[in-house]
Amino acid sequence: MTAVAIKCFIYSPSVLLGICGQHIALILCCCFNISGRRQPYRTTYWIRISKVTAKSILSQHRRPLFMPANMNRPHHARKTRSCSPEKTARTRQQIARAALEEFSAQGFARASISNISKRAGVAKGTVYNYFPTKELLFEAVLKEFIATVRTELESSPRRNGETVKAYLLRVMLPAIRKIDDASTGRARIAHLVMTEGSRFPVIAQAYLREIHQPLQQAMTQLIQEAASAGELKAEQLLCFPCLLLAPNWFGMVYNEVLNPAAPVSTGDLFEAGIGAFFR
Repeated sequence: MTAVAIKCFIYSPSVLLGICGQHIALILCCCFNISGRRQPYRTTYWIRISKVTAKSILSQHRRPLFMPANMNRPHHARKTRSCSPEKTARTRQQIARAALEEFSAQGFARASISNISKRAGVAKGTVYNYFPTKELLFEAVLKEFIATVRTELESSPRRNGETVKAYLLRVMLPAIRKIDDASTGRARIAHLVMTEGSRFPVIAQAYLREIHQPLQQAMTQLIQEAASAGELKAEQLLCFPCLLLAPNWFGMVYNEVLNPAAPVSTGDLFEAGIGAFFR
């Protein structure tokens, strides 16, 4: 036999009733502190029983006194509506476009999720559900941009027998000219990266990863194909394929930073580069 303490404020009164019916000695001892004052709301019952008996009794009375009676009942999760993939995609696109407007107007540092949610016409919590951080939201803006460019390029594949120069003039040049179109937001994205990329390297890295590198890889592939077909005027383009897109960067820097009052045509600069590099 051994002494086991059972706190009555933890277990239900049925424990005590069961114990009283099964055991002989039940001594009620109120807990006192050293000063002799009674500690409120706490009474200890000491019962001399065996460990086996104690475990048996307590296993039958697991529910605490203050536990709701329905706590052990199976919980049925609330059914929530699931949005269709089409609606989810539209909401993401809506938020990304609103974020581009906010980033362009306020910059990355001062842009707020509250303003973005207002521009998108959705709740602030909805924005966080789709994009937990502002960095992920900016990355979504870049992915939205590159997805548009990729769609334009994939919808007009290179034709049989078409030279690289002809393909660039037919497909790439119209896409580059859209940089000067303010409604596309392409120049604003580049401007944001140029002005805030040094303070927030994460957005510069995202631009490099999501936009510049995929586009540069596509241009490098075209340059290699042109070289194999003898279509290059300047072999240096093989060593420095970034020269093909360099006019675009010059145009964006000049128009957005150096001289916004007298912008040049980025499309015209790109077209001049095509004429200089390809036969």
